[in-house]
Amino acid sequence: MKPLPPPPRDRQGFSIAIICALEVESDAVERLFDHFWDTNIDRYGKAPYDKNSYRTGVIGNHNVVLAYMTGMGKTESAKVATSCRWSFLGIRLALVIGVCGGVPGNTEDGVFLGDIIISDDILPYDFGKRYPGTFQCREPTSRSNRDHEVQAFLRKLRSPQGREDLLDRTDHHLVDL
Repeated sequence: MKPLPPPPRDRQGFSIAIICALEVESDAVERLFDHFWDTNIDRYGKAPYDKNSYRTGVIGNHNVVLAYMTGMGKTESAKVATSCRWSFLGIRLALVIGVCGGVPGNTEDGVFLGDIIISDDILPYDFGKRYPGTFQCREPTSRSNRDHEVQAFLRKLRSPQGREDLLDRTDHHLVDL
């Protein structure tokens, strides 16, 4: 068993947030934690007026905070993400983990339940007009945070070895789940 990173001194010591809307999603993410920092007490707290509930711990060598949503939708996820950012100022990467309801239609082999979709771009799906058989965005530019470290990591995941490593680690975690 590999050693854990040291516990963060305060809330600023967390760099990754994971946000889940459904209980089944957060249950699966909790199973990936190697250690919980908040087993008996909420040792890190949260910012005033933050109504979120969190679990803090370690996944791999990263101190991670898991934020639980009380419902689904853009408004709820925006509220959770904003409050999480107030409480955990060191967050550099936020992941929305969940069961995907929408998938790209122009994939070579199709997308199936259980597939992992990693996006490096955020486009608002409701800023535009729906026409028969198509949707035209009003705003063609991306809203992605162009953090170079995150973009480099995503590029690494897209490499042949990165995909193979991701498949191996995913298989390992699915066996554990």
